[in-house]
Amino acid sequence: MKDKECKVFNCKNKHEALGYCERHYKSYIRHGNPLQVDKNLKKRENRKDIQRATKNKRFSTNGVCLIDGCDEPRKSRGLCEKHYARWRRNGTTDSTGRRYSHIKTCLRIDCNRPAKTAGLCDTHAGYYYQYGSPYLPKVIKKCGIEWCDKPHQAKGLCMDHYRQWKKILLENERN
Repeated sequence: MKDKECKVFNCKNKHEALGYCERHYKSYIRHGNPLQVDKNLKKRENRKDIQRATKNKRFSTNGVCLIDGCDEPRKSRGLCEKHYARWRRNGTTDSTGRRYSHIKTCLRIDCNRPAKTAGLCDTHAGYYYQYGSPYLPKVIKKCGIEWCDKPHQAKGLCMDHYRQWKKILLENERN
């Protein structure tokens, strides 16, 4: 029998828990997003590329930025203040803030508000950054009884426990 694979696209590692391999599962537990570990790895690799390129080189703060087409004075590691800040924040000197500038309305279905961040309106961008999706997650409340996993129906109880509670309540009123 073939072992289950991680449900993350292009991950061939063995399934560990919740459909994820150990690496993606730990990322899901730590960050709430199984792909965060891949994003962090990509940032780290980009930082290492810049560090490798500038390793053992002493850059003076005299001169202009090493990035082609930038004539700003150097700040650190041979980069100007803007490119150095991007490198520190994103792990790359590329501009990442302009990817969605051509989008005028929110990308979420049934939303016609103007897009502001990442192609989404303020509300849906907030949902995206908080939950990983521009949609609010559906919250299914469980029964108030500790060991019961049925969805709650009334008074914080599932239908079975609600009926039992109501039956006891009626018996107590009669007595």
